Amino acid sequence: MSQLKAEKIYQDFVPVAKYWLKELEYYGQNQFKRKIGQYPWTIGQLYDYLLNGVMEYHFEAIRCCLQRTQGHVAGKKTLKGKAVMFMGKYFPTKMKPGHYSPYQPQQMESVEKTKDLMFRFLKEMHKLAKEIDAAGVVDYTYTHPKFGDLTAVEWYRVIEMEFKYFLRYKKKLDLEIRSFTKVDEQDELIDV
Repeated sequence: MSQLKAEKIYQDFVPVAKYWLKELEYYGQNQFKRKIGQYPWTIGQLYDYLLNGVMEYHFEAIRCCLQRTQGHVAGKKTLKGKAVMFMGKYFPTKMKPGHYSPYQPQQMESVEKTKDLMFRFLKEMHKLAKEIDAAGVVDYTYTHPKFGDLTAVEWYRVIEMEFKYFLRYKKKLDLEIRSFTKVDEQDELIDV
């Protein structure tokens, strides 16, 4: 199998990110912060997890791989990690937001600030893709709690998978807090 390039992953990620960005137009402040009983996160917390959580946790793992620190040379993936990397997406399991992440999301202050953060996030994603491809570090890994040892490009790919995976959670919240949803476009992106 040829080495996957981060720039290609970024290009595949852009439509998903644009969808998340566009969806911010459909939330008022009350909807953005509304807590639904059976769901642990609000929409605002979900966006915080995907933006700030990814920048804090996933970006750090990628940097460790690129700097060859705190990881392993040619580490091993778990069986689940091998399967997820082969499929290119998470298993369609029951959603348990944040059950393995050290990042605990906060309520985003506003929809407007979330939009600004999303634009900054996309710029950082593109910059990081270029850094990964330029570095060419393919043998150094950093341990993911479920998938085992992942390279920088695999950690980068997990970001795209996270955004797609959490579309299902977002859809469930939207059914509770919005008077309408855009099912067709969202279902196409979920690709389960």
